[in-house]
Amino acid sequence: MPDPDSSTDSAFLARLATRVTELRLAIDLGEITTPADFKAALERGGAFTLDDVRVWHACAAASLGRWLG
Repeated sequence: MPDPDSSTDSAFLARLATRVTELRLAIDLGEITTPADFKAALERGGAFTLDDVRVWHACAAASLGRWLG
């Protein structure tokens, strides 16, 4: 029997991967220039927060650690 939390977690991780990609692009384009800008862009919409270990680890794994504050 499939784990019901697994599909929810998979959807969350897919959305998180998209947000991390958006953040990387915004950094590369110069739209994000400070850790405060990074946090605001990450937390836009309320789906992700830096308090969430999954979010923090995803950002760190994407070489965005210096933006974590």
